[in-house]
Amino acid sequence: MSDTVQILKTLLSEGSFVSAAKRLAVTQSYLSQFVQKLEKNYGVKLIDRNSRPLQLTKLGAVILENLEKIEIIQRKTQDMCNDYLQLKVGEIRIASNSERTSAVLPPVIASFNRKYPNIRLNLEFNLHLDEVCELLIQGKADIGITFESLLSRECNAYTLLSENYLLALPRTEETLLIGSLYSVDGRYRKLQKQDARIVRKFPMINGSRG
Repeated sequence: MSDTVQILKTLLSEGSFVSAAKRLAVTQSYLSQFVQKLEKNYGVKLIDRNSRPLQLTKLGAVILENLEKIEIIQRKTQDMCNDYLQLKVGEIRIASNSERTSAVLPPVIASFNRKYPNIRLNLEFNLHLDEVCELLIQGKADIGITFESLLSRECNAYTLLSENYLLALPRTEETLLIGSLYSVDGRYRKLQKQDARIVRKFPMINGSRG
């Protein structure tokens, strides 16, 4: 609370310079001079000294009300700035494409929203992956998801994950010779020509069923 607001509210509640000065722990002379200076600055009388107890003039009441509103705005503004600094509110623009978004981001988005509910994630995913870095460079996105081969020299990056796209088939008697068995370390051999011939013979792929 500013000195001006505090003094005017104390004068209004105490009803006299003597009582207000005691409550504020200042001299009556200081308090009187403070009010006189305020009245000189505003060019109007703030205190009706003829009333008992003391009252604010109509303009004094309006000025006090407006000063209190200003303090509220200042406090909200400071709180908003603090929230931005602490990543509590705002917006993050993410450049990706529909495939990356659907494959990588859903669990990340869910976790982020739980931790930062007032930060909006603006997803721009109707893109080609080679457009992601350009948006970052132009300042049209804050972060992006792209392939290493498409990374621009003007961008920094972290590795999110190493991906392998797998041709997967159910493990049945018919598929025992196709591919590699499940591996906890994610190691699978690459599809070779001879493997492809076996795969094409699989009934669900060659279309001989139904």
